[in-house]
Amino acid sequence: MNKFFKKVFFPEIEKRGIKTILNGGDTWEDRKNLNTLAIKGAREMYFDECEKRGFKQYAILGNHDVMYRNTNEVHSMEIFADAYKHLEVIYDTAEIELGGKVFALMSWINNENLESRLDFIKNTKADVLLSHLEIKNFVPQIYFQIS
Repeated sequence: MNKFFKKVFFPEIEKRGIKTILNGGDTWEDRKNLNTLAIKGAREMYFDECEKRGFKQYAILGNHDVMYRNTNEVHSMEIFADAYKHLEVIYDTAEIELGGKVFALMSWINNENLESRLDFIKNTKADVLLSHLEIKNFVPQIYFQIS
């Protein structure tokens, strides 16, 4: 991971002049087995580097960031949100403007928040929705950059 971040990820972001990172959730692979070595690595290789380089980051919660499938109340991103000024964790929903476009950001949908999330989707005027959710037979369109 260290080699990827040092040799690929950060050099590519800097080459493209990107200053804001949108994290689409699932910062972690396994929500039930997150360990101190993984947390230390994430801090040193990613979060510290983002802050050192002056990148703003918005992160939504994915299903692997939350402990339970039916609520987002217990999640792993809180420890990072409290530690880094550059990081804004979106626990619920938010709309932000980047590059002349409005982005709707929406964390993991579950039984507890389903109704409010559907209302948010219906009522947002955003150009782009970044969310972490399951939609049967949906093929997402991703990988674009705003100049």
